[in-house]
Amino acid sequence: MKMLLSKNVKMGRSATIYWDQVAEKPYIPQVPRYIQSTKITSTTIESPTILAGAIRGASIQGGTITSDTTIDVGTNLSVGKEITLQGTGNKTIWFSGMRGAITFDYQNDAFEIGSMNGLNVTGGRIYENGITVATTEYVDKHVVARFG
Repeated sequence: MKMLLSKNVKMGRSATIYWDQVAEKPYIPQVPRYIQSTKITSTTIESPTILAGAIRGASIQGGTITSDTTIDVGTNLSVGKEITLQGTGNKTIWFSGMRGAITFDYQNDAFEIGSMNGLNVTGGRIYENGITVATTEYVDKHVVARFG
């Protein structure tokens, strides 16, 4: 026995409709099984992992950011304590359109500093193994080069 209901139907507290009795069921998306604990509200997404082509925001905060690709910083980079360049082989920091660079030569365990327009040494002294080898007064008056 079927009953056809259209408008103005009120059901009492003990009335029950079973899902298999609904003829034209609305589409209710299912959460994929691999999503275990994601919560989405009107202002936040909480999830242990979020995969996306792009994540944008005025402020992205967290404990660790890991990348196996290039990270492009469009304005300023502020580092609290240190920058560590991992692995072996030479490491280089390039400045403004490759007009200058600081390279750590891994094989010779030495820094190489290059510039299109020369090198200014500031700070008072040049040290080698903790021993002063030149002062700024000396460098101002002489060409300093050490080989060997």
